[in-house]
Amino acid sequence: MLLIENTEPCVRTVGPIILIPGMNRIDPDQWETLQHDYGKPVDELIEQGVLAINKTTRPTVGIVKKTYSIKLLQEWLDSANNAKGPVRKAIVDQLKLLTDPVKKYDKDGDGDELSAGDA
Repeated sequence: MLLIENTEPCVRTVGPIILIPGMNRIDPDQWETLQHDYGKPVDELIEQGVLAINKTTRPTVGIVKKTYSIKLLQEWLDSANNAKGPVRKAIVDQLKLLTDPVKKYDKDGDGDELSAGDA
């Protein structure tokens, strides 16, 4: 597993690969093909800091906080090797943030997350 971080707040496509903001999991073979087919643009994005490569095999709290893929977070949570201690708490917190963001911002409980009473 290879983690590629899209540091921009928007979705970016590189060839056939769609990278959401934050961490994206890519198969190493797929990455090699991408670098072969789109080498110059990929290298430029890395040099500009738009893409960052993380070759770790286990998530850290910092990586989890930059991950917005519910599927990837759930896979990490389900893995006995990854879901321990502070990393497990970070995964659970990130999943809560992504799956129920209205509770965080809807302070008056009316279901309208941007109402005047919530400011």
